[in-house]
Amino acid sequence: MISREQRFQMVVRDGNGTAVDTSHYKPDSFEVAVIIGHALQNRNGCTAMVLDKSESPHRRYSISGNGKPTLLPRQ
Repeated sequence: MISREQRFQMVVRDGNGTAVDTSHYKPDSFEVAVIIGHALQNRNGCTAMVLDKSESPHRRYSISGNGKPTLLPRQ
């Protein structure tokens, strides 16, 4: 079983598509991950995605400009 701290991961990219280090963020819930991702978008103009690692393949959510998560299709 995946611990709560490992369940959610954020993937953030800057305007050039370069990954931003988010290893110091350890969201303990989906809502917190979305709030942090949205704040990074507003402050730095990044794109943000949240991975829910409780399922395989992982569920991927894109965070829109208004802070709402959108479930992305599985690949």
